[in-house]
Amino acid sequence: MELVEVYKQIILEIKNNLKYYQNDDINFIFNENDNSKFKFLSSDKETQDKNTFKSNDNNLSKESKMDKINAQVMRCKKCSLYKIRNNTVLGEGSLNSEIMFIGEGPGENEDLTGRPFVGKAGELLVKIIENVLKLKREDVYMANIVKCRPPGNRNPNDLEVSACINYLHEQIKIINPKIIVPLGSVALSRLLPRYNGITKNRGREMKLILSREDIYDVIPTYHPSYLLRGSQSEINKKKREVWEDIKKIMKKLNMLI
Repeated sequence: MELVEVYKQIILEIKNNLKYYQNDDINFIFNENDNSKFKFLSSDKETQDKNTFKSNDNNLSKESKMDKINAQVMRCKKCSLYKIRNNTVLGEGSLNSEIMFIGEGPGENEDLTGRPFVGKAGELLVKIIENVLKLKREDVYMANIVKCRPPGNRNPNDLEVSACINYLHEQIKIINPKIIVPLGSVALSRLLPRYNGITKNRGREMKLILSREDIYDVIPTYHPSYLLRGSQSEINKKKREVWEDIKKIMKKLNMLI
């Protein structure tokens, strides 16, 4: 499909979901039949510039590539969440980690600090990393589907995810983890839309395919916040299930169990 048609479809999708936007968020939406707006897409100079950019980007270190994404995220206004954020939350941890944990979005503490997983759920995740995986927080990489906090900690909507997911995809390519661990149903379904529901899919081995060269093993488990809810017997059951998921992850990484 030509780029012009792709852009037209994106604009049509936005128009069909205007309820998610504020008035000043939609100034860029124009008549999808006006092909003159898209002339730049087919110019040779534009293609040459893109290829040059990609070539230069490939020569950057992992740190420089991640800094570049962070700069883009910090000035991002692709959805209305930018209006209410205190801080963007790109991610944190080792860029050479074999494990990448992915949540759905920043919470209140994350929004205030600019760091992922620093609230109660984050504390529990760190305990799992330290006590079960025998690693430190800084040995793994943590990120979220969206980089700004949705109001009231609600789940990110379709437009917010569409605006943000490419940042995460680029992070994954930079880190190149051996295992990606989506935490909870929202993170799983947004990363791999064909899988819905964490209860029936936790511990299941999956593949994330971003390109022909970028294919990753995925094993989802419960979000740590889910382990903090319910009766003690329910919590204990869910913790045992997470332990089973973590054992599968450790086995894939040839770690001692």
